[in-house]
Amino acid sequence: MMTAKDTFGPLAQSFQHVNAKELDSHHLSGLRWAYDCLQCTKLQRQEEKEEGHQQRLGSDGDENTQYINSIIIDDGVFCMPAHLVDAHKELNLPFRIWPGFISSSSSNSPHLTVPNIQSEVSFLFDTITTTSTGIAVQERRGTAWQGDDPSQIPGFAYSGKIMDTKPFSPLVHHVRTKLEQKTGIQYDCCLLNLYPHGKSGMRYHIDPDQGTLWDYETAVVSIGSSRRFAFRPIAASMKEEENENQKQQQQQQRVHNFVVMNGDVTEMFGDCQTRFQHAVKTAEGKDIERTPRASLVYKKSFSK
Repeated sequence: MMTAKDTFGPLAQSFQHVNAKELDSHHLSGLRWAYDCLQCTKLQRQEEKEEGHQQRLGSDGDENTQYINSIIIDDGVFCMPAHLVDAHKELNLPFRIWPGFISSSSSNSPHLTVPNIQSEVSFLFDTITTTSTGIAVQERRGTAWQGDDPSQIPGFAYSGKIMDTKPFSPLVHHVRTKLEQKTGIQYDCCLLNLYPHGKSGMRYHIDPDQGTLWDYETAVVSIGSSRRFAFRPIAASMKEEENENQKQQQQQQRVHNFVVMNGDVTEMFGDCQTRFQHAVKTAEGKDIERTPRASLVYKKSFSK
């Protein structure tokens, strides 16, 4: 029987001998994310084991043993080598992807799905004025803005539009509570995005009014279809006379790319908005990314 150790063991062993100094920052962030995904898989398999054990109580003992042994996972395979962990920490990156951070597997927990969030929220596809061209265009994503106390949370503004603050819908409130339980951070407002198909995304940008209206802590909860989420350094230090293509090539080489899936949380903190732009990529022919996706972007009003 093929085990996780058989599958990942040789690859994990090879990383023990990798020289961290030979890896760029986006390589290290990608490895950190990959190992976090493996850890998430490990936890899910452990939950399956526990559920399976309960379901098999009273059945043949040998069958139980075979079932449980088939999903035993070797911790060493799923742990990032210590020298690579240290190298990643030294980067002091102001973002982190947490795979499977918000689980909706519990029977008393609302299901984290796009149809469920759509049933509670009226998403608007507004006309906005682009900052780069000044042209009025209709957004490809739907948006909504909610808060703990609408009388105390200002409207959310970008690209010439201001969204009024609506009360938290039940699912948004439920997820906010889960985030607080796991992180200790109480977010009091949330920007909701609906990407109805693979052609909808978000170009590289920084969030508006960070440090004035909103605190620097942001948590983005992904719902539905998988999408690529990317961070790229803001090229403020590049000389003005440098060719634009050269700038783009240098930025592309240092882009931190991830795939966010249902229940994943992207955390941005500290000086993230001054060091990096972030983007949600369109599907670009990837079938798995063509179905709808929503995101809950939790923020803290600056008074919190």
